[in-house]
Amino acid sequence: ALDPAPSSTMKSGAIFLFLGAALGQYCLIAMCLFCIAVRPGACPIPQGLGTCVEMCQGDNSCPPGWKCCSNGCAMGVATSA
Repeated sequence: ALDPAPSSTMKSGAIFLFLGAALGQYCLIAMCLFCIAVRPGACPIPQGLGTCVEMCQGDNSCPPGWKCCSNGCAMGVATSA
């Protein structure tokens, strides 16, 4: 007899992945235990070293219209290019 547990686990994972994709989020791990929203646009190219203090942890930690980008040393808030 086949064990039904793997099938139900895969269905659950597929539902989480579908929901993550439907919400415009990119899942970092297969079961979507933690997802982040990525805002459109590209980060500007750092010019030299910036302040070595982490100012953000992802685009969702920045004000609307801004992205979390490398400043050459740490992550800082920047307008998208």
